[in-house]
Amino acid sequence: MQLNNYQAGKTQAAGPLSGGQKKTPGDLSVSGDLCNSILDPSNIGSFVQKYLSIEDIRRANMANQKIDFKACDKSYVLKSVKHDGWALEYASAELKADREVVMEAVKKNGDALQYASKELKGDREFMMEVVKHNPFSLRHASEALKADRDVVMEAVKKNGFFGWALEYASDELKGDREVVMEAVKQDGFWGWALRYASDELKGDREVVMEAVKKNGRALEFASDELKGDRELVMEAVKKNGVALRYASEALKGDREVVMEAVKQTWFALQFANLQEVFRNFVSTIIFCNSPQVGPEVDPEVDPKLVLDSPQVDPEKRYL
Repeated sequence: MQLNNYQAGKTQAAGPLSGGQKKTPGDLSVSGDLCNSILDPSNIGSFVQKYLSIEDIRRANMANQKIDFKACDKSYVLKSVKHDGWALEYASAELKADREVVMEAVKKNGDALQYASKELKGDREFMMEVVKHNPFSLRHASEALKADRDVVMEAVKKNGFFGWALEYASDELKGDREVVMEAVKQDGFWGWALRYASDELKGDREVVMEAVKKNGRALEFASDELKGDRELVMEAVKKNGVALRYASEALKGDREVVMEAVKQTWFALQFANLQEVFRNFVSTIIFCNSPQVGPEVDPEVDPKLVLDSPQVDPEKRYL
């Protein structure tokens, strides 16, 4: 393996994380910190005085150096994963099955679980603890645990500001009303938890109402019918004016809904059907000034019907 000048410099600079032991020329034992040496005797030079840290190995491999490296000293690996969870990739098979090592890696980076042993990914007790620290680790759990209601419920409860944990649950649990309700209650960032719910629950008014109360953008993932629910849409735009983008065409032209959205952010105005808003506004004015309006007229009559009424003076129709 040839190291370029940059990597050679990093080799010299490897710090406490690497162990930093010095070696005499030809000494490839590296004090037992590595299961196999990363040093090629044919390439030993004066720059090879300290072995690379796991972080350095990762960087070198990202540059297609393809260094074969496995660390088997637990203390060395623990230091590494506490600094960077991805370091678990370079641990020995034995340490990838070590609960303490893997837990520390997951605390730092949930995706590090992908390098854990198959046994740990399917260990129910271990995974219950893992998702408490990082709910996104559910992504790498065994299929059986993705369908375990208790494990998934623990993950969505800890999901915090994001709602992505539900994405990795089984299809059956994505249709579990209690699980989904818990997920949307925790999701305050984008409303994505509702995105991963079953189609049936996307049409559940109570579930969707809970989701838009947390973040109006969740309206994007509601059923078409609920996107036309005035009360629900009003709740969504109060929370996030941009939610107007996902309302039905009729409600994009509803003056009150649009005004509520614009109060929250002027950015919402681009999603309004201003022509319809103006038409409704003019209709209301004409209706209120129409000679047909009187005590005997039903106040629930649609004002827009007045526009087409023959009793209205055509010259005043568009005033």
